[in-house]
Amino acid sequence: MSTRRFSNEQIKVLLKNPNAEGCSEKSIKYSKSFKVAAVREWQAGVSPQQIFTQAGFDTYA
Repeated sequence: MSTRRFSNEQIKVLLKNPNAEGCSEKSIKYSKSFKVAAVREWQAGVSPQQIFTQAGFDTYA
């Protein structure tokens, strides 16, 4: 697990994403539909970075 903490600005951006149900300084709670879709895509060979980028998450933030 990362020891990274999200800033208030990052939390606001994350909460605007419909794939995130909640967010705190330490964690993101993803929607059930996103989790199911992400696993299906991963099983089909899509990389995690692609899955999260396609879902609107900034993987470099």
